Amino acid sequence: MTEEPIIEINIEFWKRQKGPEEIQLLEAERSSRYTHLDNDMNLIGEFTIDGRFGGTIGVKTESWNIHKNHPAEINLIEYNIFKIFDSENKWAGTLEECIIDEIAQSYKSDPHFVFSVAIEGMDFNFPLIQRPGFYIFPFTVDDKSKDVEFFLIEKKKLSIGSDWNVKRCVTVGYKAAHIDDKWGNKIKISTFDHEVSKNDYFLYYLILFSATLSYQNDMKQRIKEYSKAIKDGLLILHVSDKVLNRYAEKPVKIKRVVERKPKKKQEEKPKISAKNEKKPPDIKKSIENDIKKTSVKRKTRDEEKEEPKDGKREPEQKIEDFGFKIEDPIEEVDGIGKKTGKKLRELGIKTIGDLINANIDELTQGLEDVTWISKSRLEEWQTLCSNNII
Repeated sequence: MTEEPIIEINIEFWKRQKGPEEIQLLEAERSSRYTHLDNDMNLIGEFTIDGRFGGTIGVKTESWNIHKNHPAEINLIEYNIFKIFDSENKWAGTLEECIIDEIAQSYKSDPHFVFSVAIEGMDFNFPLIQRPGFYIFPFTVDDKSKDVEFFLIEKKKLSIGSDWNVKRCVTVGYKAAHIDDKWGNKIKISTFDHEVSKNDYFLYYLILFSATLSYQNDMKQRIKEYSKAIKDGLLILHVSDKVLNRYAEKPVKIKRVVERKPKKKQEEKPKISAKNEKKPPDIKKSIENDIKKTSVKRKTRDEEKEEPKDGKREPEQKIEDFGFKIEDPIEEVDGIGKKTGKKLRELGIKTIGDLINANIDELTQGLEDVTWISKSRLEEWQTLCSNNII
C-alpha cells in the first residue's frame, strides 16, 4: 500500500453562511435553471475533487415539538440536517441528526451522535453511530455483490487540529482514507484504498461527516441540555409530523382508489336427491328459449354499468400502499405517468428525494411549455411525498 493518496478532496467552509438571496446569486452565476436547495437552508461551503469543482454543502436546523405544559426553559428540540449538492446543484446526499436516538444513547453518559445518511442512487440508508473514541458505519462498497462491510472513523491522537483515519473493521491498521481538519475552515480528505476511491457514494459519505465537525461542540451541548432536562423530569417531548413516520409503529399509508370489476357470484348447484333427479331435456322448450334470447334487446355498456347484474352497486374497493422511499422513482407518485415523468426527468427530478428538495417556483419556470403540469399540482405532489417518507 502506497502512502500517495489516490484521490484528494478539499472542503472550504465560508466564514459566514450564505442565505437564500446569496444562494440565488450563486445559482445565477452557474447558469442553473433551478435549485434543489430548501428555502430555509444555508450554504456553508464548497468542495473540489482532484482540483475540479465538486459541489456545495448546506445545513439547516429542524425541531421536534415540545408539549405546551412542559416546565423546562427550552423552546424547541433542535437538530441539524446537512446536505451536499453536486456540480450541477442537484441533491447528492443528506446526513440527518437523529436527536431522539442521541438523547437515549447519551443518558447518564457523555453525548454520543447518531446520524442517518442517505446518498442519491444508493439502495440503502446507512446509520453513522458514535462510540467512545470512534465512529462506526456499515457500507456496501461493491454495488454488484451488495456485501455489507463495516468501517471505523477513528480520531488520531496527539495531532494539530482534528485528524481522523478511516479503516475497514476486518483489517486492523489498514487505512482506507484520512480526514485532516485543518485550521482556517478547511478540510482535506485523502483516499488510499482503490476500491473505495472508485465509489462516489463513499466519498460523499465522508464529505457529509466532515461537514459536521465544526458543529459538533454546539450539538453536544444541546444533547447535554436535553438529556439533563429529561432526567430531571422537566421536558415533555411531542412527536412532530415530520418525524412521525420514522418513529411510528405503523408508517402512514397512502390510499389509492383502484376500480375493480364486481366478482360474479357462483350459482349454487342443487344437491342430487330423489326429488330433484335430472329429467330428460325438453327439446321444444329449449327451442323456445333460444328464440327468446335472440329477440331480446341487448344493453349498452353504459347501461350495464348503471345496472349491475346483482342489482346492487358495490362500493369502490380501495387498496393501500406503504409510503415512499427517498430513492423511489418519481413515477411512483400517484398522478405522474410516463409522459409527466419524462418531462420531470429532463429537469433532473428523477427520484422522490429530488421532488421533495425541488424549488417549486423555479421548477414551474422550467415547465412553462408544459400545459398539463401546474404549480399547484407540483406543490400537491411535493407535499404528498414529504408527508409519506418511510
